[in-house]
Amino acid sequence: MLAAACLLKSLLGGAKAKPAAKSSCSEKSCCKPENTQSSDAAVQAHVDAVAKRYSYMIGHVEEEYFSDAGLALKIQPNAVVVDVGAHFGLFSMQCYIRSGFTSKHYCFEPIPQIRSKLEHTVAGLDPTGNNIKVFPYGLSDKEGSIEFTYVGASPELSGYKDVDFEREVNLATSTIIERYYDDECPEYFRAIMPPWFGKLPYIIGAPILAVIYNLVMLTRDKTELVHCELKRCSDVLAPEKLEVIDILKIDVEGAELDVMRGISKEDWAKVKVAVIEVHDKDGHLALVRDILKENGLTQIEEAQDLITKPLLIWQIIAKRA
Repeated sequence: MLAAACLLKSLLGGAKAKPAAKSSCSEKSCCKPENTQSSDAAVQAHVDAVAKRYSYMIGHVEEEYFSDAGLALKIQPNAVVVDVGAHFGLFSMQCYIRSGFTSKHYCFEPIPQIRSKLEHTVAGLDPTGNNIKVFPYGLSDKEGSIEFTYVGASPELSGYKDVDFEREVNLATSTIIERYYDDECPEYFRAIMPPWFGKLPYIIGAPILAVIYNLVMLTRDKTELVHCELKRCSDVLAPEKLEVIDILKIDVEGAELDVMRGISKEDWAKVKVAVIEVHDKDGHLALVRDILKENGLTQIEEAQDLITKPLLIWQIIAKRA
């Protein structure tokens, strides 16, 4: 691939790429919470290693959930966080850091390939296992089992709902490339691609860049079906005897309504803040709003960015009045 990149540059007579932009996430309110250091040296070393390994994804989590331009989510000490679709555990890690390493987490991730990375993140954050629990289930409105689609090249697209992966990947590719070359593109975002990609001149055009991007993606893990167990959220949480849920986060690639319908009225009453990624197909956004309002979470704000807008995806935050 690198040879092909160099060949493209030579054919174009050494055209220059747009200069790299400074990160738009430099403000303290965006990416630098106050309580960033653990008093445990081993825990802090693990945090630093995870941050380095997953710099792109952590940057996206910071921007999406915690920045003033995103949902501006605030985490208090000893907060109780239910993380549905915990992925690699990066949202929970950032919450844990922001709470001063005191929050309690209940993380759900059914896909083994992804859950192994979540468990690695959690093990280093909470060596005693007292603060963060991982559950190997998908959540729905009823118990059962189902095949999940694991998308190796883009694990964040994995899920059990019928998703047009080809369409989503193509749309994501075009918007990723557009943002990659934008003057305001944060540095973390550029980490999604090998360093040499940034040296390609934007003048060669998005279609050619998309081909190169997709060739890079082909070198990564492939898509496969994985058999997973489904449970209702309230059934799993019942033994935990939670009195409050400070943050309920749901990011399940189109299955958010199923998850929400598996939460009892009693448990909804415990939720102070809900942050949910909504795939607005067949009027899902309106249905999600209705469930939130019916359960007292009436202060609702919605946001989209360059990548989520063409995919009809919304990030919403809902609070009690």
